Amino acid sequence: MPGNPVMGRSLCLEVLFIMAKAVKYFSKGLSLFLIGGAGYILIENIWRGYSHITMFFAGGLSFLCIEIMDVRLGKTVGTFSKCILGSTIITTIEFIFGCIFNLYYKMNVWDYSHLPFNLFGQISLLFSVLWGLLTYPVLGVGKMVRKLLFRESEKKIRPAFRTYHF
Repeated sequence: MPGNPVMGRSLCLEVLFIMAKAVKYFSKGLSLFLIGGAGYILIENIWRGYSHITMFFAGGLSFLCIEIMDVRLGKTVGTFSKCILGSTIITTIEFIFGCIFNLYYKMNVWDYSHLPFNLFGQISLLFSVLWGLLTYPVLGVGKMVRKLLFRESEKKIRPAFRTYHF
């Protein structure tokens, strides 16, 4: 018994629509990753005069995660709270990368063991605070990228949580 040709066409169109949406999200994610990676390499070169390729990946992943957090939370969470969350994101990524590249592979990309309140020399309280301060301009850059590169407006971005006013 042959299938319904109209249903077959609509299924193909739906699959194409889903694929186009997936490509759009992938290209946005890749763009944010590349911008974050390049941005972090630039910041690190200005800060200490050199960088390492692993920092490109850490910076890209950090920027992408902060952007996802910012879009998902929208205006339901204030900027100060987003900076604390951004610091947590960056510090977590820094710890994971540090354990892999510095401790396991012994690449010695950075060492915070001389700083107080450090954990295995991979993260420190001082740098966690600095990452929180850095998150503020990163949020602004993210908004600018979404507006200029992706042509998104504040109204178009749907937050993860709805707020209800009584």
